Amino acid sequence: YLETLEIQKRVLGPEHPITLRTMSNLVSLYGDQGRYDDAEPLHLVVLASLKRVLPENHPSTLMSMNNLGELYYDQSRYDDAATLFEETLAGARQAWPERHWIIGVIQGNYGKTLIELQRYEDAETHMHEAHEFILSGLGPNHERTIEQIESLGKLYDAWGKSQIAAEWRAKLPTEQEAVAKD
Repeated sequence: YLETLEIQKRVLGPEHPITLRTMSNLVSLYGDQGRYDDAEPLHLVVLASLKRVLPENHPSTLMSMNNLGELYYDQSRYDDAATLFEETLAGARQAWPERHWIIGVIQGNYGKTLIELQRYEDAETHMHEAHEFILSGLGPNHERTIEQIESLGKLYDAWGKSQIAAEWRAKLPTEQEAVAKD
């Protein structure tokens, strides 16, 4: 990534969409490696560039904002993540069709963050709507749908509502169903 990035900056320019995509991929790699101190400054550069070169609420910018929110979440910076997810969600509602599954993903990320902030009622509202959007867009066996069901179980566990958590976990596909699907 580093070698490719240097060539792309020189040949295409530092704010060319392909250069920015490579930078985003490098940010993802750093995040996957837990190298948050390396990921964050580069992510901020990518996001600032996207905001400069793309129209307001462009899907690429919004996904970059979502990814930065995920980085903040991974760093346990829940207030920062919540603020960013809320802003991203507002933009996503303008960028994608109503009830689109991507809106559900962003809303689910916001809901997970609200759980960490112990704002359970707000989290519940966002998590249920996120589940609805993801389920209708991707289907019941998609990994994002399954992740959302798991997150709803975690919400109710954190909230002290173990019976409701169990009801959500009962909706998860069994191991046999997963094997049969594969």
